Amino acid sequence: MTGLLVDGDVGSPAVTSVRERLGARHHEVLAALLAGEVPDGFEPRTTRVTGLVLRRKRWRAARSAFGLLGRAPGAADSFDRYAREHRQPDCAHADVTSYLAWARRRGWPPAAGLERCWRVERGERRTACARLGGRRVLLVGLGSSVHEFPLGRGWSA
Repeated sequence: MTGLLVDGDVGSPAVTSVRERLGARHHEVLAALLAGEVPDGFEPRTTRVTGLVLRRKRWRAARSAFGLLGRAPGAADSFDRYAREHRQPDCAHADVTSYLAWARRRGWPPAAGLERCWRVERGERRTACARLGGRRVLLVGLGSSVHEFPLGRGWSA
């Protein structure tokens, strides 16, 4: 077992640099998968499928955060193109905001209408204060679902 640790100390600079290299490689591989590319040393067919699965998971999270998104024609394919080019900014709420701005700039017709219904005022991972169709709501992500709680006058998230 001692051969696995560099210099025998988990906090040593050599171990830290190994962790940093592994972390950098992890981000490199994940970015390639999401972009639909095949990272060096990976089997092409299975990595393309893995990338698709990861993008679809991200789409489900975005659709869960903003249900109207799933009803817009062509949204799933448009979101897939967006996800290939952009890393997820923070949470599904921020992803929806970023996606709608991206889609509007590319002339996707439903984006402008959806943007009028959706605005994140403040957000952190797993929670956001947003406007949905003119009403303020607190959005809370629990597991794989997002729950909406209406905010009345005087309430803030």
